[in-house]
Amino acid sequence: MPQSIPELTQVLGGSHRIPLSTDGFNDVQYNDPHDEEHLQGSALVTGLVLAGGRGERLGGVDKGLISERGIPAAARLAAALRETCATVLVSANRNLDTYAAMDFDAVVPDSLPDFAGPLAALLAVGEYGVTGTLVIAPCDMPTLSPEVPRSLVERLEADPQLDLVYADTGDVPQYLVAALRTTCLEGLDEFLASGGRAVRQWYELIESNPCNFSDVQALGLVNRNGADEWR
Repeated sequence: MPQSIPELTQVLGGSHRIPLSTDGFNDVQYNDPHDEEHLQGSALVTGLVLAGGRGERLGGVDKGLISERGIPAAARLAAALRETCATVLVSANRNLDTYAAMDFDAVVPDSLPDFAGPLAALLAVGEYGVTGTLVIAPCDMPTLSPEVPRSLVERLEADPQLDLVYADTGDVPQYLVAALRTTCLEGLDEFLASGGRAVRQWYELIESNPCNFSDVQALGLVNRNGADEWR
């Protein structure tokens, strides 16, 4: 059983103070992402919170742990995904015990070194044994509405020819808010081995389409990048 995690704070540049916390969440068992028996053969809809980045724009802060009203960003996203997904995982490459203390079914670190990006997270989930439909969302969208993942899954299921659908707000495509069939992950290892890292470029190699959303603010389809946006 993981130990309880005390509330933490991260100071950025001596001015912006960002609270980090895991208080108020159920303890879960940490699962080895390379356990071959775990989730093998599952055809359920699975959610994945992307929290494995360096947090460079925030001076190295782990964005998934930034707390708002006592609830970490990653936990907020988990709650939104659970309305559509039977299982919710988190991609993380540090603070693994902290994430394991939240309401995730498993913590899945990258199998590639050096923070190789969100595609490395998808590769790791594929290696973990997830099958069926996967819904992804980045931890810097803590107010994402449950309507978004639900709409993405419905759009994907409506067209058997599609491998993946991603959110499009009209001005900015949100490539990391997406639903995909895990069968399209075949060949991703080769793309990454060749040096590919850009999500958009990989999407061009599979059958992917945008799913349009108009009420961006109400649906929480807004990235929080700067420290002032997290206060």
